[in-house]
Amino acid sequence: MPKQITLITAFAFAAWLNAADAATVQSSVHVESARFVDGSNITGDRPAVSLTTDVSFNNGAFIGLECYAADVQKNRGLKSGCDVYAGYFQALKNKQALTLTATRHHYSRGFNREWDYTSLEATWHASKNSSLSIAYANDWFDRPFDTIALKHKSRFKLSNALTLNLTASATVVENGAPTDLIHFAKLSLEYSTERWTIEPAINVSDSDLTDMFAFDIDQPDISLTISYRLY
Repeated sequence: MPKQITLITAFAFAAWLNAADAATVQSSVHVESARFVDGSNITGDRPAVSLTTDVSFNNGAFIGLECYAADVQKNRGLKSGCDVYAGYFQALKNKQALTLTATRHHYSRGFNREWDYTSLEATWHASKNSSLSIAYANDWFDRPFDTIALKHKSRFKLSNALTLNLTASATVVENGAPTDLIHFAKLSLEYSTERWTIEPAINVSDSDLTDMFAFDIDQPDISLTISYRLY
């Protein structure tokens, strides 16, 4: 059985086994104008459809799965992928919190070529609307380089339905890579009503990413995501 299917099966079994103790179960489907990971447009501006499922337990533990598929042209991106993750959330004093997450990333380029790697991330939630993370990735995007990234996220509530989101990161790539530092920023406006969410965004990435991937890097890159919460 392929490793990707094995991981998905293991996740599904674990979620089923612990469903009775779950505090929250969420599942959503998304239609994206393009798929972005760490600032990289990995579907070459081709639309993608993705599904996410997250199970949070009463003790703070959580597991989740996020998969996507896209009609990507040859050598223009990654046509499909899945992230399987597990972690722990711990509330702290003064409405702060800490999250630890381990994720296995698996992507397919077609013609039986696959990219996969593992990342570990620690996130300090300074408030409900602001967080700072440090993440380590081994063989980032299946390249023979490890990375360490600092990430910041902020949310600004404009109304009951509108939220302005800001994400920024700086990724240090170990010596020997084509580039040693990658910056990324994303500004989006999120509109939510009942089960629907619409989020147009502006994504700005370093042109140095073209040295790491054979994908086109547009500056800036406009994207749109439409989500529907299934459960």
